[in-house]
Amino acid sequence: MERDVIYSLLSAICNVIAVNGFLTKILCAKNNVFLVVGMTVIHLLMSYMEHISGLFAIGILLILVFVLSEEYKLFNLFLACLSYLFSVTCNNIILVVLDRIFGVSTITLIEDYRYVFTILYSIFLYIIMLLLRRILYEKIKINNIFFEFFESDTVLSFC
Repeated sequence: MERDVIYSLLSAICNVIAVNGFLTKILCAKNNVFLVVGMTVIHLLMSYMEHISGLFAIGILLILVFVLSEEYKLFNLFLACLSYLFSVTCNNIILVVLDRIFGVSTITLIEDYRYVFTILYSIFLYIIMLLLRRILYEKIKINNIFFEFFESDTVLSFC
């Protein structure tokens, strides 16, 4: 049971890092703690459902990000989905690299290195999200591009 709590907590932290990654404004610490605790409880209560519990938890997490976002709720929901998909893609790429280059299978990671991998992946994801966030908001200025597009007459004529 103790191991389930630790793994659920680590998974929740990783999921919250993933959905916060591309938001126009990262949620405040209080909201992030709320999300981590909530996701941990959901993982624990639904652990008997295995992977389906993760999908359910992500759905709830995305809804909560929508509710907790202070501005641009729909845009932030889109960005949270996008950053979560990016996180899943990174995770799968890392698993393939570990398997092909180092010969460490996913099964071995799950059985022997679950906590180490999750902690290292969470740190990696946090760093990658910070770098991508800088690129998106400081270099590309994605928020300006998005809002200029939606304020144009072309888009408004379709509404």
